[in-house]
Amino acid sequence: YNLTAQTEIEYLRKLNVYTNLELLKMWCEVTPAVIFPNRKIAKLQEGYEASFLILSKNPLENFEHAYDISLRVKQGMILW
Repeated sequence: YNLTAQTEIEYLRKLNVYTNLELLKMWCEVTPAVIFPNRKIAKLQEGYEASFLILSKNPLENFEHAYDISLRVKQGMILW
């Protein structure tokens, strides 16, 4: 309890079982789709909610870059 998704993904990362791509897909696509099965989220596709993060660097090269967020957009609105 009181743990975040980041705590969980870091635990999975330390297992050295998954690639960075697999970790990102679990974190950004699979988990939201399972939590909110009736919403069109977690894809950059027409008809889906415009909620996404823009990262400064490629997390496939270094997973730490997944935490370097330069822009947040939620349902089409730019956030801080």
